[in-house]
Amino acid sequence: MSVSIKCTKSPELTPEELALLQEIKNSRRYAVANFELRSSQNDEIYTGAMENVHLLDKDEEMTPVVERGELLEQLKEKGLIVLNYELGVYVKSDYVIFKESHLWAELETAVAEAKEQNFTFDLLHMTKGLAELTVKGSYALSK
Repeated sequence: MSVSIKCTKSPELTPEELALLQEIKNSRRYAVANFELRSSQNDEIYTGAMENVHLLDKDEEMTPVVERGELLEQLKEKGLIVLNYELGVYVKSDYVIFKESHLWAELETAVAEAKEQNFTFDLLHMTKGLAELTVKGSYALSK
């Protein structure tokens, strides 16, 4: 069975969006993660601490990481990438940088303080994922 997809118009992209699309294309696996705060009292409740995190360096500051996460979300909304957080398998080494990062350490400290004060969200959890180009995303880069 063959599938033909005709994509003749690409959405308007900022230079930052275009550069990030190219970065995703050029990477073997573009690892992303959601940092979540969970409750040891009730495993059904959680809140996002940081979403669509991709780190270039373990010492990267929060502002560029948050901005990159927002760009990833914009690319997803435009249909140019897929953010898959339901991985059946993953490469463990892709996610070491997250656990060794300055941002993860800050969240661990905050969670430890929350645990001491019996706050609801007293566990830190990472949901692993990948960002991948869609056909539309590949087309946007071919122009």
